[in-house]
Amino acid sequence: MRNRIILIALAFSFATASAQDFKERTNKGRIYATYGVNRTAYELSTLRMAGTGYNFALTHFDANDGFESIDFAKFNAKLGFFITEKLAISVGYDNFSYQNIDNRLVKIGGTIDAGDYNGTYYE
Repeated sequence: MRNRIILIALAFSFATASAQDFKERTNKGRIYATYGVNRTAYELSTLRMAGTGYNFALTHFDANDGFESIDFAKFNAKLGFFITEKLAISVGYDNFSYQNIDNRLVKIGGTIDAGDYNGTYYE
């Protein structure tokens, strides 16, 4: 008899117990921030430059982000605010620079019409 009373008491306690009050969360009014570092390499890229007085392409341009290990000085960051549930406004900053590694030679093709490098170049 005692076991039945304990079993009934436990059944009712589990049926009515609530450990947390679940409240549906929304994005509206929330602020968020992101931060990241970059480590990227590109295989033999082609850089195309076009403008007034020049139209050329650098081919076999082997570029990377210019560091051997993670460098926290090269980063991107974003701070945002949700105006509505699905619409946010954000402000970000990217501080990345890419360079030709090891001063390798690249192929150039196109024309340059002004300056010291005036001419037509063939790949």
